[in-house]
Amino acid sequence: MFKDKYREACEDMKLSESFKSGLVNMMKSNTKRAIPKSRLVLVTVIGVILASSTVVFATNYATHGELLKNMFGGAGNQQPTETSLPLATEATPTPNPTSTPTTEPTATPTEQPTVVPTATPTAIPTAVPTATPTPNPASSTPIVTAVQQGNGVLVSWTPVSNACGFSYYKIVASINNMNPSYPNDGYATYITDSNVTSYFIENGSEYNGGDFGGRFSGGITYNFSVTTCFGETRFAGNAQSVLMPGDPAPTSDPASYVAPSVSAVAGTGNVTVSWAKISSPNLVGYKVVASPTCKTPAY
Repeated sequence: MFKDKYREACEDMKLSESFKSGLVNMMKSNTKRAIPKSRLVLVTVIGVILASSTVVFATNYATHGELLKNMFGGAGNQQPTETSLPLATEATPTPNPTSTPTTEPTATPTEQPTVVPTATPTAIPTAVPTATPTPNPASSTPIVTAVQQGNGVLVSWTPVSNACGFSYYKIVASINNMNPSYPNDGYATYITDSNVTSYFIENGSEYNGGDFGGRFSGGITYNFSVTTCFGETRFAGNAQSVLMPGDPAPTSDPASYVAPSVSAVAGTGNVTVSWAKISSPNLVGYKVVASPTCKTPAY
């Protein structure tokens, strides 16, 4: 049935007798092996295209059988071989090259500078000045006694009961003032130890300021007292009148008993103290004294 259908198809295509005979002979010679229908159809379509293009071309190949021999793998005495015509095959897609992922460079973290916390300065508490207690006049005012002793006068007093804020005792004397006190009447000396309660004044010893000539002299009555000093606060004790024993001081040159005029100049690491020269046969010597608190220090 297929052969009849095939022959009818060839009739419809108006093929020449020689071309059709060649096809039939080839089919007969190849009956020993089955030709797939798909291959037969493909060969027929190719023959039709060639025949329709040029009759001469189709006749020539039909006569000699070269084209068909090549298509069907040969005819006649040639041993039929299994010839596979190239079929239209789906193009094997060329695999896209696997893109190698580009390794992203690992970002090296920038080392952050260590923030050193700024030390908050600790506020220095402001020292609250301790209030200096006001000395009690009753316990700070000395009770003074003075008596002759040997070649001078021994002055004694009662100590302060509270030495907080205590500066010094000032031993004072005056010929004219019945109640002498520091600083108006000068002083013989000052004592910074609150526990000391007596001082001996010898005949001829020096005196700073006051109303007599710079030295105590025997045979003269002096009014002795003590002033207790708490900074600028002062308490003057009672006075005692006592005759200075011993010989009176020479009076031939009264000017020789005055205090010298003193000056001081600060240098590099030192202080130069200068004073006016005293010309007197009664001069025993000079005493250079200093004090950080007393404005008129004396020996």
